[in-house]
Amino acid sequence: AAGASVTLPEFSKVIITQAVLEELGVITVPSSSELIFGEDAGGAVITLDAAGMDVQGALRAGSETCVYDSELTITLHGSRPTDLDIYGKSPTATPTYKGISVNGGIISMHGKRHFPTWSRLAESVPI
Repeated sequence: AAGASVTLPEFSKVIITQAVLEELGVITVPSSSELIFGEDAGGAVITLDAAGMDVQGALRAGSETCVYDSELTITLHGSRPTDLDIYGKSPTATPTYKGISVNGGIISMHGKRHFPTWSRLAESVPI
């Protein structure tokens, strides 16, 4: 259902191969599970809209030997907490608030490489 939080089953690998049409709440990936973005067979953009993610297991798209060639868009939704202190922290906001929280898990995303990945400076930069 739209806005509902989702927890993947323990010891599972869930593969998303098409756009998720509803905006979800927080997506939780348990330590024994993986959320994997596969490519759409027709080359369509895969989109995922959520309030946040709690990755205790693995979040993957592509690999070093098989890059993710399609477009993947993850959009995080929510409002900024009104009780932020001077360090940008909130005593009431959860770590997954409009973000991806990685707690002992991994995020592994490998997409198209864009070259060059560096720039040559014409002169030294003063410090």
